[in-house]
Amino acid sequence: MDKSKYKKSIKAVYRQQDKISKLTEGLIAISKTTDNFYSIQAISRIIIEHFIVGHYIWTKARLTKNDEIGEHYYVHYDISEFFKRENYELRIEGIRLNKKNYNTFDNIIKKNPEFKDLEEGQLADIHKVANQFDVRIIFQYFINDNPEDVFKEFHNLMLSALSEYNHLSSYVHGGPTAELEAYDGRQNTNKEERITDCVKSAKVYCRTMKEHVLFLLLDEMEEYIEVLRPLFPELKN
Repeated sequence: MDKSKYKKSIKAVYRQQDKISKLTEGLIAISKTTDNFYSIQAISRIIIEHFIVGHYIWTKARLTKNDEIGEHYYVHYDISEFFKRENYELRIEGIRLNKKNYNTFDNIIKKNPEFKDLEEGQLADIHKVANQFDVRIIFQYFINDNPEDVFKEFHNLMLSALSEYNHLSSYVHGGPTAELEAYDGRQNTNKEERITDCVKSAKVYCRTMKEHVLFLLLDEMEEYIEVLRPLFPELKN
C-alpha cells in the first residue's frame, strides 16, 4: 500500500473495514439475547456511519483516480475535528470559569501555539473541505452529483441505510424515542427479527468494505483486473 497512488485513501478504506469488522464482532457477541437490544441498535448506527464514510472515500478515489480524498480525510478532516474538539473544551472551561464566549479562535490558538500561523479564514476553508464527510453531504454526492456512476443503483439502495441511520439516532444520543421503543414496545418492534437484521447488515457492510480494499489494490494491477473483470465489470471502464 505504501507504493500505491492511493496511499492515504487505501489506508482509510482499509482501516474503516477493520473498524467495521471489530464492531461487527462485538455486535455478534452480544446478539444472542434481546436483553442487549438497546446496545445492538447503538452499535448498528456506528457501523452504518463508518460504512457510509468508508464507501465515500472509496468512491471518490475510484472516480478521481488520485489520492486527494485520502489527503482530505487525514489532513483537513483531522484538523477540523481537532479544532471542533478544542472549541468544545473551551466551552466547558467557560462554564467552569463562568465566562461567556470563552471558546474563541484566539483562545484556541493560545492553547495550541503549534497553529499560531493558521488564520481563522484558513480554518473556515479547512472546515468546508472536512464537511464533505457529513453523511447528508455524502449522499448528495452519491445520488445527485454523480448520477451516471456505475454504482448508482447501489447508492439508491443505500438511501435505506441513511434512513436507518436517522432512525437509530436516538439510541446514540440518549433520547426518549429509543427508550420508548426498546423498553415500552412502541411500534411493536419484533426485537429478535430486528437483531437478526442488524447482524446481517453489519456482515454485508464488512464484506463490502473488504472488497473496496481489494478493488483499489487491483486498480493498479492490470493482470489481475483482466482475470477478475468478468466477475467485477465495474473495476475499470
